[in-house]
Amino acid sequence: MKYPSVTQVLAPWTDWSKIPPDKLEFAKTRGSQIHQIIHSILEGLWVPSIPDTCAPYIESFRLWMPSVAEFVFVEKPLVDPVRKFKGTPDSLIRFHGDKGYTLPDWKSPVVQSRSWWVQTATYRKLAQLEYPDLPIERIGSLQLSPEGRPAKFREHTSEYGGMEYLYSVFLNLLCGFQFFNGR
Repeated sequence: MKYPSVTQVLAPWTDWSKIPPDKLEFAKTRGSQIHQIIHSILEGLWVPSIPDTCAPYIESFRLWMPSVAEFVFVEKPLVDPVRKFKGTPDSLIRFHGDKGYTLPDWKSPVVQSRSWWVQTATYRKLAQLEYPDLPIERIGSLQLSPEGRPAKFREHTSEYGGMEYLYSVFLNLLCGFQFFNGR
């Protein structure tokens, strides 16, 4: 059985209608390139030339990297076989000075989306299935700067009712998705 991804379940609740299609496609392509480059950097792989459109975002990420003491994983596909969904969190990290772990999701858009809170709370639950002994205490988005300034971690831990409430929002959306898609 093919499980829906977190992104698929949240898609109906993410409004891109105000963005012209050509700009949206450009942003999606750039976002995918940024993720691939960051993944390669963190895995110690060779990074080919970085496109000019991605360079400031990668510099932003590189300036942020020294704040991380440990990367547990980078872009790891995870599955919840009971609730029948999947997702690929960008990373699980521990910041210098923290005992607990943080789940950040890399973001290149300047404007935040409420779906990011639900997404990171759900990724946290998936990561907890794989790493039950690691205390994942914080979630958030890492907003990469289009000007190449240090990225900013925007914590989602307690906003909009907290991590458990945000995950319950996802579970409700998942039930609707599965019902209307015959799964």
